[in-house]
Amino acid sequence: MFVSLLTRLKNRLIVDIIRFAVEQEAFWNKIMAEHAKFIRGLLDPTEETLIQIADNFGKDFDVLTDKALALHNQITLLPQVTKESLNETEEIRDFKRQGTEGILACKIRSISCLYWLTMFSGKQIITYDY
Repeated sequence: MFVSLLTRLKNRLIVDIIRFAVEQEAFWNKIMAEHAKFIRGLLDPTEETLIQIADNFGKDFDVLTDKALALHNQITLLPQVTKESLNETEEIRDFKRQGTEGILACKIRSISCLYWLTMFSGKQIITYDY
């Protein structure tokens, strides 16, 4: 998307900056929704509260993606949707920071990707001494 914009500018072609802004808003909200859903998948199933929070972030960003896509018809709402997107992004950033701190302090259970990768590959990388 961005490269396309730069190419159009370089070639002195007309750029619909409003359309570009709407596409960027929708694109990044979709990425953040996927990111929230990915985080949710890394949590241990016993972390029900955190899973619910991650689910809510995913749903909120899905709604923001839909709002951004609807901006083609109501461009005057772009600043409002952008503000909502920024607020939600700051909230998920804080959630991730707290989650990382909780995992490092052994207060939050998470699923180790390395463990599952070794299980599926059939190679034993991690050994457990009980």
